[in-house]
Order: sequence, then structure tokens, then C-alpha cells
Amino acid sequence: MSFVRQELRDKFSSFLSINDEYGFNHSWVSEPILRRNIDKLLALDQYSDATEKEVTRYFLNKSKSENPRISQVSVWHLQAYLQETCYFTCKDLCERFGKPNEFFEAFQVANELISRASFFANYDPDKAEIVTYAKQAIVHRVSDRLSGGNNARGDWGTLYYMSPKRLRENLVSITKFLLGKEEDDYIYVHKFYKEVCRPPNLREKRTEPSFSELQAICNLYNNTFNDRENFVEITTKKALAMLQQCIKAIRDRQNNFNNPRSLNDSSSANDADGTQLIDCLSDPSDANQNRLEDLESAEPSEPQKLLMGLSSLVDQETVSLILEKQGIFTMLHGLGCSMVKIGTLYGVHQSNISRKRYRPAYDAIFAKCVAFCQQQVIDLDVNISWQNDLYDWLKGHLGSFYKRKLSQLLESLLNSHLQVENQPLHKFRDLTEYIDAEGENLIGIAVYLVTNHLQQEFQITRSCEPIIPDITDFIKSWISDRPKN
Repeated sequence: MSFVRQELRDKFSSFLSINDEYGFNHSWVSEPILRRNIDKLLALDQYSDATEKEVTRYFLNKSKSENPRISQVSVWHLQAYLQETCYFTCKDLCERFGKPNEFFEAFQVANELISRASFFANYDPDKAEIVTYAKQAIVHRVSDRLSGGNNARGDWGTLYYMSPKRLRENLVSITKFLLGKEEDDYIYVHKFYKEVCRPPNLREKRTEPSFSELQAICNLYNNTFNDRENFVEITTKKALAMLQQCIKAIRDRQNNFNNPRSLNDSSSANDADGTQLIDCLSDPSDANQNRLEDLESAEPSEPQKLLMGLSSLVDQETVSLILEKQGIFTMLHGLGCSMVKIGTLYGVHQSNISRKRYRPAYDAIFAKCVAFCQQQVIDLDVNISWQNDLYDWLKGHLGSFYKRKLSQLLESLLNSHLQVENQPLHKFRDLTEYIDAEGENLIGIAVYLVTNHLQQEFQITRSCEPIIPDITDFIKSWISDRPKN
């Protein structure tokens, strides 16, 4: 069976990344924190020979923990384990309904369903296998979506029926909510939207509010808060924009369920009480890795929350860079290319790349990180050396961010190449089998695919020959470190 992962560590720590609407172009993404957790669990004597069922029960029990962090990470392990169930169930349903081009949306719906701790609350492992339980739930939810049933909701329907708590969880993906601004305003606008736009019957689909409905929402908001200090009346344009931003936040969060952003490797700092900012931004020592750090530790400390906020802030800033700067950041932080080589690609001196094209963008991101830290930790002294540690952390985080993007790109390119090149005489089951069979012969092909993509994506008109050694080293490392699924 394609994509079956043979090792427990891979099954409980890897997520599917879907790159096209049909699900043909996909890759496995290993999450470092989950990988460390499962490795430590399997290293324990009582789990050294554990079966999938025993490991599943362990995480099911932990998913019911009163500690929210332990519960959430355990759910992520279970979500990773059920990725194949989501994939094949959605594939089969989309084919049965004659809607193969809706696979990506179906997969998102399935992944969102199994990402909740409440999904496992009523599961009894003595009555059914967890895969069977998940498959039945996915079939019910996705079939309803594909058939256009009463519960099939578009963006506005999803927003309308969302609880305030769930909406707040989605809104934290927007930077300004990390800064603690305007969050309650969005929650109240959503509340008034639900009061004004009540459906006349349960079968009616939710749509964008009309002008009169928006005006009614504004009236409710303005009448409720007109005695608040520094009150500013909300307009219909503003109300609609806020609701649309809520929808975008929900979409973005659903798109990231198969690769949870909060599982960033750099968020695993020491969580002992009294941790200083410098400790939060430093690499965790080996001494801090001797336990099941995220399943057995306390709720994340304030520095850890700060670090997760910083990670989200930086990731959003980097994806908004203009095309040329995206290329420079990718080659510099992802491939480790020198400024001299990058300058050659663009036909300019290295100082032009460094001073005019790279440094302004990097410094702007760093300045936002400084402002964010000062906002979150009120008593930080702007002259203290913590900014040096923040500077080093930012470089490390950008390296992880772009290496991860390049890894996903490489997997996608080789998967596409495999589909084109698969011959009747030897049909490879998956990319892992292809890589194992071709070995180093595949490196030349991969180098060509990557260089061609970089030239097209970042509009590089000159030869990529100067950076081919860097690309080759990255590909060799990727093949060596790639999970054997």
C-alpha cells in the first residue's frame, strides 16, 4: 500500500503536505518536536517493543490530560498517525462523488476534524480500531461536504456557526492579535453578525451580509461601546473587512493543520520557571532533552509563548517579501550561498545585494521582533544585550524556515518528475522507493529541477552554475535525512 510508513516514529511524527487539488503532488513533513517525543517514548523500557495500538492508547490517554499543552501535543501525534486514513478516505470519496478536483478541500475538512481533542473524547478503543473510528467520522463529514448537504458550509457558514472560543483560536494567527490589539472587537463584531444574520431556516446557506445587515451590526456595536474611552465608531466597510479577515484567518489555520506552525523546532526552549529571555532564544541543552519534554512538562512558560509569537511574526513577514528578496533570502538562508555568488546571479556586486537588497529587509524584520519583545515584556531595557541573542535567534529561525520550504519544494519536484518518468517496466510505489533505487543518479536530476525552478520562480536570467555546489550539498543532505516512510 502506497505511503505506508514502516516505523512507529514516522507514523506518529510526520504530516502530509498536499501541493495540488487532486492530491497527486504531496510530500511527508517530519515535525521535530513530535519526532523527539516519540523517540523518547520508544526509548523507555515499557515501550521498547510497543505496538501501534499501545502507542495509540498512550497518546489517547494523554489527550485527556488537564494540562492543555500535553493534551494538544498528544492530539497532534494522533493527527499525524491518521494522515494516511485522511488521504485515502478523501481520495476514495472524491472519486465516488466524481469530484477529484475537490480533494484538497476534502482533505482540509478531514484534517480539521481530527485536529480537535474533542474528536477523541468519545472514542472507546475496546469497541473499534482508531482508524475505523476516524474513517467513519471522515466519511460522514466529507460526504456531506461533497454532496452539498445541509451541513455543507461555505466560508460564511463556517464563520456563522463558529463559537467565540474557536474563533479566538483562529485569530491568533494574525500578528496584531499577538500584540493584544482589537481582538475583542473582532469577537463582538462576530457576535453581532450572528444576532443580525440569523438564518430563516436551517437549510439556507450563509452569504455575505447585505448593506442593511452590516449597518445593523454597526449600530449594535456602536450603541454598546459608545461610552468607552477613545471610542471610534465602526463603519459598514470596517465591519465587513473585519468579518472577511476572520474568514481569512480561519482558512489560513485550516491550510496549516497538516503542518502545525506551533511545532516549530525553535519553540522547544527550557520551560523552567524564571527562564530569562536569553535562555528562551538559546538552543536547548542536551540536559533539557532527557524527558518527554512536551508531553510531561508543565504548561509553556511566558518566554516560550513569546518565542512562538516571534516565530509566527517572522514567518508572516518573510512570506510577504517581494519576489527578488524572497529569492535572496531563500539562497542565503536556505542554501547557504554567499553574497558573492548571489550577486553573480543578479549581475551586480555583492555589496549591492547585501546593503541595498538584503539588509533593509532583514533589519525591518528584526526591528519588528524587537518591538514585539518590548511590547510583551514591559521591563526589557533597550540597551541590554538580549538584542544580540534575538539577532542570533532570528538568523537561526530564518535558516530553519527556508530549509523547510526548500525540502518541501524538492519533495514536490521529485514527486512530479516520478509521475512523468514512471515506466510500465518498473512502477515505483512511492518517492522513497524511487530514491532508494536510483541513489546518487538522482542527484543530477534533482539539481536540474531545483535550478530550473529557482530561475523561473525568482526571475533569475543568468546561469545558476555558481550556486550548483550549494544546491548539490543541500540535496545530498536532504536525501540522507529524509524519513524512510
